[in-house]
Amino acid sequence: MPNRILLKDRIEHALENARRQESLVAVCCLDLDNFKKVNDTYGHSYGDDVLEQTALRIKSAIREADTLSRIGGDEFIVLLENLFDVGEVEKIVKKIQLALEEPFLTHEKQFFLSVSIGISQYPQHGNSSEMLIKNADIAMYKAKNAGKNTYRFYTSEMSSQTKEEVDTENALKVAIKEKQFIVYYQPQVNLKTKQIIGLEALVRWKHPLRGLLGPMQFIRLCEDTKMIIPIGEYVFKQACEDLINLKEETGFEGRVSINVSGIQIEHSDFLGFLEKTLAETSVSPSHLELEITESVIMKNPKNWIEILSSIRRLGVKIAIDDFGTGYSSLSYLRKLPIDKLKIDMSFVRDIPAEEDACAIAKSIINLSDSMKMVTLAEGIETEAQEAYLRENGCEEGQGYLYAKPMDIQSLKNFLQDYPIG
Repeated sequence: MPNRILLKDRIEHALENARRQESLVAVCCLDLDNFKKVNDTYGHSYGDDVLEQTALRIKSAIREADTLSRIGGDEFIVLLENLFDVGEVEKIVKKIQLALEEPFLTHEKQFFLSVSIGISQYPQHGNSSEMLIKNADIAMYKAKNAGKNTYRFYTSEMSSQTKEEVDTENALKVAIKEKQFIVYYQPQVNLKTKQIIGLEALVRWKHPLRGLLGPMQFIRLCEDTKMIIPIGEYVFKQACEDLINLKEETGFEGRVSINVSGIQIEHSDFLGFLEKTLAETSVSPSHLELEITESVIMKNPKNWIEILSSIRRLGVKIAIDDFGTGYSSLSYLRKLPIDKLKIDMSFVRDIPAEEDACAIAKSIINLSDSMKMVTLAEGIETEAQEAYLRENGCEEGQGYLYAKPMDIQSLKNFLQDYPIG
């Protein structure tokens, strides 16, 4: 296959022809979804074989005059020329997707992979090989962010978003160095006694220009760049120190629940960090709870059984966050060392008015009860929601009905007036 240098020459040649013929040229950037797992789990001999099969399948889907180039890792570029209709591009892209749908067989193992594709076109998206490759690459990442196994055509708005992401990434690096992050806490209550029995730690970014930012505005980028690791460690340690301080100043004996990213656990020595933090802060492991999202665990449940078991052996409790929004396998769920299921607020919001939301919430409560787990409902805002959940066996809750997330000083003031469990 042509390398990057030869590919650029072919694109430039295609552009010259297109100018004469007033035709279209399309550059398609392809990236295999989840290919890294093949290499990491089975080794490079498996991965190399899958890449060879991928190249053959892509070649079978494109025209003889088109060019296929592998530019590194699991990333390919397809050059389509002599086009006169955008529909022709989509037709070929869909053929490529279809060709890669069948399982890959290597060393008697089957692998199911998909592909994310970004597309740029001459003359709309650039008039040079460099510009077309760059814009196709931007569009490919947008396809990945859209959920993978799809394709996206480049738009000028994508470049604006990319510039904003670069600016945010640089600002985050400064924020880590200058410790611009603060921890807010939202109380968790016993639905029967109304006493506060726990707190959820929630990160906020005190941006010097944009003010206080919630996690939805920066966490995804933190995970993409792995900056979530130092940020997560900072939040974790701060929450432990605040818990000790709360106990001394207010007599609070509850737990603190801390969201932990799957990337933080899988790409760092999280167990070592956890043991070190417990020793340095003298916080009791029984007063800590880690929240991990259902979707993260279900990507590789066998691996997570081992990881969570190691954490649980230290005495730290485990909760599955946003439960009901993913696709948990009950066979794995019963093997996971889980103490609590958190009902996602998207179901709580429509209780008790919507029958389907009530049915889902009730089934989660029953499942949790049968597996000797605690159930906590997120996003409780009305007394009617609280009453329904309590009457159907949900033990704990949090939401604006009780308190909004608040900084540590506001929390201390709040605890002076609220019954503590």
